[in-house]
Amino acid sequence: MSPLDRIKQAGFSLWLESVDGLENGLCIEPSDKLSAEQLAYLKANKQTIVNELLMTTVYTPNWQALTVLAHNAEHQAFLLKMNPLPKEYQND
Repeated sequence: MSPLDRIKQAGFSLWLESVDGLENGLCIEPSDKLSAEQLAYLKANKQTIVNELLMTTVYTPNWQALTVLAHNAEHQAFLLKMNPLPKEYQND
C-alpha cells in the first residue's frame, strides 16, 4: 500500500497548496487528529506523498490516457484543464 493510500485509509484528506512561499505545501485534515507516529510517517514519506498527489492523468487529442508528474499544484490544474477526459467518456 502506498504512503498516500495508507494515510487516506486512516481517515485523512490530503492536498497540495502554496503555503508560506512553498509550492507544494502538504495539507492534511483533520490535522488535530494526527498521532505522533502518523506525523513522523508523514514527514518520512512527504516527497513520495507529494509525488503521488501530483501524478495526473491527461488525455491526448485521440483520447489516449497518459499519466504524468506535474511540477506543482498549479501545473497540475493547468494540465487537467488543457487535457481533460473527453466529454463522451465523462460520467454526468
